[in-house]
Amino acid sequence: MRILNRIDLEHDGLYPVLTLAAAGVVFGVAEIVGTSGFMAAYMAGLAMAGRVFAHRRSLLRFHEGVAWLMQIVMFLILGLLVFPSQLLEHAVPGLAISAVHMLVARPLAVMALLLGSDFSLRERVMVSWVGLRGAAPIILATFPMVAGLETAGAIFNTVFFVVVFSVLIQGPTAGLMARLLRVDVPVERVERLPIEIDGDAATGMMIARLHVEPGSFADGSHLLDVGGPHMPLVILMRREGRYSIPTGTTVLAGGDELHLLGTDEMIEAMRPHVCCPARCEL
Repeated sequence: MRILNRIDLEHDGLYPVLTLAAAGVVFGVAEIVGTSGFMAAYMAGLAMAGRVFAHRRSLLRFHEGVAWLMQIVMFLILGLLVFPSQLLEHAVPGLAISAVHMLVARPLAVMALLLGSDFSLRERVMVSWVGLRGAAPIILATFPMVAGLETAGAIFNTVFFVVVFSVLIQGPTAGLMARLLRVDVPVERVERLPIEIDGDAATGMMIARLHVEPGSFADGSHLLDVGGPHMPLVILMRREGRYSIPTGTTVLAGGDELHLLGTDEMIEAMRPHVCCPARCEL
């Protein structure tokens, strides 16, 4: 992360190459010292997830695209390594393992791990149901084949049934299960901004959206009266589907959507001004 913030490669397209090389180095060093390269790369990603660094937005988009491409490749490999003539003899144990995993093993594991948490019973059941099997089992199922084990074919065919059964059953029914358990919430569609700004890596700036609620302090006030030296910069305002760049004399109204540039502290300081007092106290 420090390298990303300090190095100047002149061309933005080189930064994804740098991060891919860094991931390869992390993976390789971990394997050399006898630990898991996958776990090392995963922990490196977790370490960067909560940090602010240069070119964050473009790098996230690049690696998300690569991740989706790799998942497609892995499912393609799964199809190429499975022989239909061998599936029937592993169908019964494969389906049995899938059923035990979905209905017994994962629910018990989730209930144990979430014991003492703030999740309700319905929420825990929902968490246990959405444990889709996919990329990770496919990768793990190839290890016995690479090692040349005699049972590699049986393991891979069993994983095939578990993955396919999970995708076909758990995937399409996730929404139905959420409604049955009454843990579903309306999906708020977030439109893409007409402009893109990368938060500054040194100051920790970020882009946030806040809605002006009717009856709030900001409703009917000038933007200059709402803002201040400790408030974020309002770079864009959306009203009735139209975007505009507000000025200090702009009168805000309930329903306005403000796009702010600032730190977490500045954005939180702005929040009480745009929401109703009753909601802010909750």
